[in-house]
Amino acid sequence: MATLLAAINKHKFYLFLVIFCCFLYSHLVLNRAFVEVVVDSPQKSTFELYWAYEDGGYSAHRRVEAFITPGKEEYRFYLTNLHHISKLRVDTHDFEGKVTIDQLTLSQPGYGKIEFKSEQDWKKLVPLNQVTDISYSDKGMVVQSSGNDPMLELQIPVRPHGNTYFDYFLSFSIIAALLLLIIATLGHLNKQLQFVPIMLVGIFFMICVIAFTSKDGYHPDETAHARAAAYYVDHWKPPLVEDPAIRNTFSVYGSSRLTTGEIYYFFAGKFAKVSENLPLTGYLPYRLFNVFLFALIILRTFWAPQARLLAIPFLISPQLWYAFSYCTSDAFALFVAFSAGCQVMVENSLFNRYLFQRFTYEKFVNLFLVAFCFTLMLFVKKNFYPYVAALGIGILISWFANRDDLGWKAFLKKMSVLCAVILCFAAIPKGVDISVNGFDKKERILKLQDEIAKPEFNLSSPLEVRSPLFTIKERGQSLGTLLFTHRWFEKTFRSSFGVYGHTTIMGPEGYYNAVRWVGIAFFFYFIGTILIRSPLISKVELVGFLGLSSVLIAASINHSWTLEIQAQGRYLFPIFSIFALLYARNYRVFNARVFTLFVSIMFSLASYSFITQAIERIPS
Repeated sequence: MATLLAAINKHKFYLFLVIFCCFLYSHLVLNRAFVEVVVDSPQKSTFELYWAYEDGGYSAHRRVEAFITPGKEEYRFYLTNLHHISKLRVDTHDFEGKVTIDQLTLSQPGYGKIEFKSEQDWKKLVPLNQVTDISYSDKGMVVQSSGNDPMLELQIPVRPHGNTYFDYFLSFSIIAALLLLIIATLGHLNKQLQFVPIMLVGIFFMICVIAFTSKDGYHPDETAHARAAAYYVDHWKPPLVEDPAIRNTFSVYGSSRLTTGEIYYFFAGKFAKVSENLPLTGYLPYRLFNVFLFALIILRTFWAPQARLLAIPFLISPQLWYAFSYCTSDAFALFVAFSAGCQVMVENSLFNRYLFQRFTYEKFVNLFLVAFCFTLMLFVKKNFYPYVAALGIGILISWFANRDDLGWKAFLKKMSVLCAVILCFAAIPKGVDISVNGFDKKERILKLQDEIAKPEFNLSSPLEVRSPLFTIKERGQSLGTLLFTHRWFEKTFRSSFGVYGHTTIMGPEGYYNAVRWVGIAFFFYFIGTILIRSPLISKVELVGFLGLSSVLIAASINHSWTLEIQAQGRYLFPIFSIFALLYARNYRVFNARVFTLFVSIMFSLASYSFITQAIERIPS
């Protein structure tokens, strides 16, 4: 017994890892029902399933939903454990009218399949609310509603025994064997974070699958991004804002990506120009630019081990992977943020050689290369500006830690020269834009926006004409309504860790709960370790970074409240980059095993989401 206890104590880390992975597999796969539904709707809608326990009623916290779009009929998603459900409520659509449901199937390992196909099957569903007529045809059940909240109810039949102990034993044994084999084979890769570039290579192939196979324009705002990039295939200067040639780049809000000042579209367009002789069709030339950027990140982590510290965020959220798989400026902003962060945090970077080593001709060249990298940060999405401030804080702390090697006068002198060069670089695109559009560009954009925007998204339209999700503050809705009734925090959290397509493809409830609790534990471990073990200067940096992150969150909330509800996690991507800077400075104070455990779990969850939801469900 003493020998057994000693062995368990020696390998307790691996034992905990095996137990946790078995629990995760049981929670996400074995004890979860899979739903397949075929719905034909004449307009965009939401199909929802609510469940209730024997001693309770329905709740907004116990539901799953699928966003229905015309032309697409098959939808798949996960429910909860059938063992605990006594009844289901089916909300077929959210508008006055009718939809046709051809098939509804619930299946779970160890349980009999609950399937609705025939008229006899459909009659088991009892109308509850706003259902005026139910008819049956060869295409399925046709539900006619009198309002926007029709409901049907199903009493869950007597459930079979479920999974046997042998099922669990066999599944867990396979998981334990595979996991221990991986640990034995790849355990040495924890040294210098060698696992990071290997994981990034795996992510790269998954990104390529989406980039090459997914349907054009099926990703958030991809058509608008691709049209803006297409302008620069044959142009070098920014367009005149009133140019009819760019009218197709304007959205329903009356805005165009070509008027934002983001430099991404110039580079994406020129990349497409260089690759125009390749057999690439549709949006693929623009998508491949982002794929190319991710490949550069991988090469950087192979070349500079310290760069792996800045790449950790790419391992924990599939939403970041998704940004590199289609045409969007988010990927370019993440790449530039990673590159600029490497300049600040990697000891032998061009920036640190310029700052802390004796000035030579080589350092003069470094100055211009570093200035160009930092200048790009001024021409990415505006939500990355807090990250620019974080870089500034990082530079100050780096100097403070090495102030014996570089006095404050020399530091100010070199930083002044660098800032001057950055301003000169930044003046070039600004000057070119002014030469084309003059100094009244902003006023003309607002005027054009007022002319082009659809009435429901136009600030000049009467309040009753605007979209119900547009300018809700003017409608008298409180901030609490946005946060809790519209579930801003929950929607933002989910779309930070795995929502795909036009925000219509989501994972099962169990996945988000697993990410939530693992993420919370990881966050408090991260913050707690720095507060306990890091020097005072790092604690000050932590407070500053938390403040910058809070400002970004507040700005996103204010945008949703005052303009349009857009609870999308991609607006908070800079927070990942900000905390990567903090980790890069303090990585030595973390327990390598514990940190790697958290990263590995988050990577496994992210892979599960990206494979089962993005790769499997995004139309090709």
